[in-house]
Amino acid sequence: ADILIQCVSTFLAGLGTDAERAALLVAEQRTELFATILIAASAVEGKLRNWVWEETNCHSLVSLIGGRVVFVHSVVLGIVDFLVGTLTEAMDSSSRCWTRRSVFAISAFLSAALQPFLSNDSTGRDPVEASDMKAGDKVWYVAASQDEHLGEQAEIVKVHSDDLPRLYFTIRIGKDDNVQEKQTVAGRLRKGLSSARQIAENDLSPEQIALREKISSLLVDKVIKPDMGWQQAHNCNRIEATAECMNIVLSQCGVFGKAGIGSLRYELFQLLSTLQNKMIQSIEAQNFEIADLQLRGLSLALGFGDLSYRSRRSLQYYNFDASPSLTSLVALYKTEAEESVKEMNQAALMWMTTSFDSIRGEELVTDLMEVIPMIVSRAPFSDDCDGLLAIQAMSGVFRSSLNKQSTEFESKAVSKLLYAFAKEWEVVEADKPRSWKTTSTGKSLWWSKPLNLLVDDILRSSPSLLRTACRDNAAHLINAVCLKSKRWLAFRFLQLASSAGSPLHVDASEEMLPQETQSRLKHWRKGMIAEDAEDLEDDILTVFEWVPSALMSEIESWIDDHSFFDEPNEEITVARVLNWLTFLQYLETAAINDPRHRMSFSSYAKKSGGVFFIMSACVMLLNVELDRKSNISKVTTIDDILRQKEFTRVEDLASAALFHTIEAFPTLSREWWEDDCPKSLSAMVSKFVQVVVAPETLRRELQRIEEARNLGDMTVRGSSVSREVTATYLQDECSLSIAIQIPPNFPLRSVDVDGRRTLGIPEKRFKRWALQIRQILSNQDGTLLDALLLWKRNVEKEFEGVEPCPVCYSVLSVKTHELPNLECKTCCNTFHSSCLYKWFASSGKSQCVLCQQPWSGTRIN
Repeated sequence: ADILIQCVSTFLAGLGTDAERAALLVAEQRTELFATILIAASAVEGKLRNWVWEETNCHSLVSLIGGRVVFVHSVVLGIVDFLVGTLTEAMDSSSRCWTRRSVFAISAFLSAALQPFLSNDSTGRDPVEASDMKAGDKVWYVAASQDEHLGEQAEIVKVHSDDLPRLYFTIRIGKDDNVQEKQTVAGRLRKGLSSARQIAENDLSPEQIALREKISSLLVDKVIKPDMGWQQAHNCNRIEATAECMNIVLSQCGVFGKAGIGSLRYELFQLLSTLQNKMIQSIEAQNFEIADLQLRGLSLALGFGDLSYRSRRSLQYYNFDASPSLTSLVALYKTEAEESVKEMNQAALMWMTTSFDSIRGEELVTDLMEVIPMIVSRAPFSDDCDGLLAIQAMSGVFRSSLNKQSTEFESKAVSKLLYAFAKEWEVVEADKPRSWKTTSTGKSLWWSKPLNLLVDDILRSSPSLLRTACRDNAAHLINAVCLKSKRWLAFRFLQLASSAGSPLHVDASEEMLPQETQSRLKHWRKGMIAEDAEDLEDDILTVFEWVPSALMSEIESWIDDHSFFDEPNEEITVARVLNWLTFLQYLETAAINDPRHRMSFSSYAKKSGGVFFIMSACVMLLNVELDRKSNISKVTTIDDILRQKEFTRVEDLASAALFHTIEAFPTLSREWWEDDCPKSLSAMVSKFVQVVVAPETLRRELQRIEEARNLGDMTVRGSSVSREVTATYLQDECSLSIAIQIPPNFPLRSVDVDGRRTLGIPEKRFKRWALQIRQILSNQDGTLLDALLLWKRNVEKEFEGVEPCPVCYSVLSVKTHELPNLECKTCCNTFHSSCLYKWFASSGKSQCVLCQQPWSGTRIN
């Protein structure tokens, strides 16, 4: 079919004007030719097509000849008449292939040549872009229970950014004495709303109404009425074709005139009611095979849209009551064993997604919100049909479940959907290497748009459920990042997984590590003193508690890819950068739980070579872009990438990875710049850090300090202009002050710490404090907040009389935050065990640091 359209399109494109093309194909004497081409171009497979998500070949053909304006009424009627004749012949001969082609051709042609009577879901929706909204903006607010085309005018009072990347809003709605403020999310706000739910009859000319009525009459008289009683219950082909044609009449043509007995509206309504009653009877008789066909027909007739136009508003507009059949289905799934009803799963989901938004009974809605996840959690949906059904069904559940406790079946259903996305659903691989400019995924696959919408729905109602499901599938999602067609959505899921807030493994041991990591750990420990080897193992286990083993194995493998920098591959680089950004998000989550985890992640990043690889790869990408005189003037963050959802420029990815890596691992980044950065690029990197990275890093550090709730009596002030941070701490009626001057290209250059502003403090003491802060910022990959909090705790301990360790000059160990715990029996000085063992290793002798006597110490509590 695609080849045929390409040939016809090429031929038509060679003609001069739209008029010439139209004269060739759609003149009254050539309607059969055009209709034949439509049928030939309407090849459909034997499963649900859901073509509403893509433009059809028919739309392309109509556009080539000038759009719907070229179709005079007689031509439209002639084309439809020929297509209907072909359909009835196919139905009589039981040709499923040609039946489906004919139905699809009729609906696709009418959607291209006429404006649909009942608009599609997206028509009339004008969603806001959350990042563009500001206080004072006028919008429309649509409540969760409202039709998408209804709403209240509202004004945005405040934009809340404390749950990034998800913005939410305080809005003001109502008038006069009935004004109220409430909080909501972008998904419930619209720039504008459609003024009507369907084409108004007075918007159509008498000729246009007459044309629609004639098309309806053709379909009703030749296709629908012969099967008015749904007598051929076993004939899947006839039931589906009749139902699809009824949907074309209801949603595309429209039913005009009176609604009383004897009218077309009444006849169609009676037909649908009869089908619903027969389906209920089949369920009661436990004839599930027949019930499945009847339920499928009911769904197709009222807007599900397999081969015909999709509209979820047919039930509401024609006031069809779906509650009897839904109640019967709920009872069936709550009482029957899973095996006995599994053949009805697909049809049940079709009907539930079609009718969900039209239900008004609260008890029935609650029952469906229980049953739908039950079906999804049990049913396989490895193909596009079942997968899309499951996504749409779950979207209906979560749109109606704000502030509701998630159920076990909902959790299982969402987790199963993510597994299918990562492991089973189709992919599209690159045919050839792409340019260095963008990493667009190209044409969206069937799951792309609906799955993104489902994620938005779940985040509005049950964000913790989605985070848990993402975490359960993290290993599969990490692999999905390597597939170009899935990587951006997989990355979005991984960011949710990495922000879950609790460790993946508790009480981890070396035996639990991935086999590759165990082997590498043994190699890394060779030649290390026992204390350092033990510290390294603890660091690796800490990382393993938070990071999926698949991600650790992925990062550790990069350093062995010796040919990467000789023959760089953009797609591999992009996948690795996204996985690295996920690793950095796991770091931030772990550090919130315990700041000491940051040093464990730093130790792992150094040993695995992750920082070296990412910094080198990103500089390579940026150098390519700079050679092309690309303007990289601002930082791209993870939040920026997530907001784009579909694709990101390579240069923006490289910028984001460099920024977040330097922010997370300043010490390792400086070491890379000093030792491993190509000399020809050293100045470029320094300038990039100074102009792009350092200002944003400092801004975020100051914001982190401003939002901190554990400063106690310490006051911190900082300026992005002077690049100075001053901390003042009141201790025993003595005001202690220390200033940190941050160089323009920090962390490539070390900070300067000045403690002399505090009068009465011995120089030896403030030098010791300055050394403590520099150690945290320059050697331990700590943040400004980490350094200031450790300084505060050290000061407290010193004023309590605890002596600092003579090796590191700090009361609290920079790495473990522990007090000195080893005491020399000779001189009675106390040391941190980690400091003392390192002293033994570096000096080559086991003597006390101060008294130089053979070590004979004791451990103290």
